[in-house]
Amino acid sequence: MATQALKNFDAYEARHRAELEPEHNGKVALMHDEEVVGIYGDCESAFAAGMERYRRGEFSFQEIGAEPVFVSALSLGEPG
Repeated sequence: MATQALKNFDAYEARHRAELEPEHNGKVALMHDEEVVGIYGDCESAFAAGMERYRRGEFSFQEIGAEPVFVSALSLGEPG
């Protein structure tokens, strides 16, 4: 089963990257259920907003214009 982060990343690449990069390059997209729900100036702000609005594992964020970095330790899934 794909995680929220993987689904969001796939949606970002397929639907959102091209529309966001010209205007928001260098900013951070907060994503939930494959949709961009906010644009922030840095990762810390996007993470804080995600924690306020959603439960762990229900959001992810993507640096706009950055090459993707896959680090499994960043998974925000519910603890087992």
